[in-house]
Amino acid sequence: MRKKGFFLTSVLLVGLLLFSGCALISMQFKLDQEFGKIGINFSNKESILRLEKDPGLFKFWVNWDPIKYLMVPEEKKLVKKILKIQDESEKNLYVETFIEWFWARRDDNSYDDENEFKGNFYNRVIEAQTRFADKENATTLRKCKYGRGWRTDMGLMYILLGEPFDKSRQDVEYLMKFFNSSYQGSALMPQEIEIWYYEVSEFDEEENYNGWFFQDGVAWLFFEKDFIYWQFGEKTLGLFYNYENYYQTIMFGGSSITYATYIGEVYRFIDAAAKGYIYDKDLTFEEMFIEWVPIKKD
Repeated sequence: MRKKGFFLTSVLLVGLLLFSGCALISMQFKLDQEFGKIGINFSNKESILRLEKDPGLFKFWVNWDPIKYLMVPEEKKLVKKILKIQDESEKNLYVETFIEWFWARRDDNSYDDENEFKGNFYNRVIEAQTRFADKENATTLRKCKYGRGWRTDMGLMYILLGEPFDKSRQDVEYLMKFFNSSYQGSALMPQEIEIWYYEVSEFDEEENYNGWFFQDGVAWLFFEKDFIYWQFGEKTLGLFYNYENYYQTIMFGGSSITYATYIGEVYRFIDAAAKGYIYDKDLTFEEMFIEWVPIKKD
């Protein structure tokens, strides 16, 4: 009876996995489903801008990954307070002021009507959707992520950091044989590695980095390709270090570093970039609210 019960449980779990698809991971992709309901087209800028033009969609905008990772801690704290406001008219004023302030403090040229940072940001969203989404080949279970170019690892990094100053792509089988590693075949190992290079000085004026991935003023983000998809390199972490150490003669600590540590460093770099994007650090939300809200009321 116990074996039979275990067998039935296993069948039910497998069935649920196959049937539910994206719904099985609904917590992670719930926002994606909501985007579908409200009809946001991430290939169209005007459609995306609905997220910030309609105060009722503010909660979707602030929880959308490209915006969420762009926010600095003080902005995230303020968002939590705004979302708790009960009075709708008051909340709408705070929402509209926050969005105006959010982009204004990142505008390095306030003397014209165009916010170049905001324009470039949304242009990269559209480019990421076009370049990194793979709707045709994505399986049902993975279409949630790979049908949205901005959600892929490459797409999100492109939106947040822009185009790298250089890229390098290597065949995994060739590298493994070159470094005398036993190649396990494409069924178990990714096919290719791609490395994106960013100048740290572009994102950090104080140059306060001393981590593994910021040697000689350059940050290295690497991805691996399985069959179709590019994603952060987990299986090829050691191979990545061997390759960079061989050509750059920089010792990081080899393959002993964990994948979790690497990802932590990547997002530490993203956090620093987000802080570096704030051009006007003296422009406070309170100052914007005092100056801007009376105009909105009139």
